[in-house]
Amino acid sequence: MIYHAIADNLKTHLPLKSTFLKDLHVLDPASKTEPDAADTMIRVARAIPKLLSDAEIDCIRHEYMMYATENIDESWYIKNKYQDSDGNNHIEHQRIDYYWNKVLLLTTSFGLPKYPTLSKIVKNVLIMSHGNSDVERGFSINEHIVTENRTLLSLSSINGLRSTWDAIKFFGSGLSHRVPINIDMIRAVQRSKSVYNQEQLSLKSIADHEKEQNEKCQNTNEKMKKLIDQEHQLLCKQKSLQDEQKKAQLLVGEGRQRLDNALKKGDMIDAQAANALIGAGDEKVKLISAELIQVTDELLKIQ
Repeated sequence: MIYHAIADNLKTHLPLKSTFLKDLHVLDPASKTEPDAADTMIRVARAIPKLLSDAEIDCIRHEYMMYATENIDESWYIKNKYQDSDGNNHIEHQRIDYYWNKVLLLTTSFGLPKYPTLSKIVKNVLIMSHGNSDVERGFSINEHIVTENRTLLSLSSINGLRSTWDAIKFFGSGLSHRVPINIDMIRAVQRSKSVYNQEQLSLKSIADHEKEQNEKCQNTNEKMKKLIDQEHQLLCKQKSLQDEQKKAQLLVGEGRQRLDNALKKGDMIDAQAANALIGAGDEKVKLISAELIQVTDELLKIQ
């Protein structure tokens, strides 16, 4: 009963009805000659968002038809053939990435990649993670590397420590004393100090350049701020002068109206007062106009 329960649970939670996962069988070398293989590859391409343009999708069928007729070396997908003790024949296949790496290395007579569009599809499909375990494991490793007393490590130092960790795991099965030491490694260690010093000089040069640029930017911003403040003050002054000019012009207009009325009435005293009012108004208009021209010129220089 437990096996039935496990099977039912897997059927419920596994994406067995996913069309995309079913279509991925097109990457199998044995599927390349199937009648609907080209359509399947197109569906896979369309299922990956923002990977290919419409023009590239139109090229898939042509490239796949060429791939389907390609004479593929058997060693690209069959690793070994053998018989067991009972005389049964067995075939050990190559990894799928090994096979497609060979296929995608094929070139035309001009030396160009033969399947550029298929290359994008296959590479993006093969890098899809089967789960979160690798990612979670990576986070755990990083947590062990970047401890509380290592919080000030630079990004390059963290990458170096992580690369060392991965190299020990790959070459020494997790044990540092099992990692084979060769002349390249010895030379790399000997050069490490000079490389570090060179990197520090490069970082210092970059920092100095950024500081210089920041200072220039700050000076420019301060100058711009001063100019903006000056422009604002001049605009306010210009508006104030324009208001005063309008008042002076109204004063002149009022004086002329009074002068006309006084002349019609023959009132010489009122006429003299109106004339004085006009003279004062004209003088004020001239002074304001001259100052307004000066303010306008200063604004034009700033702008």
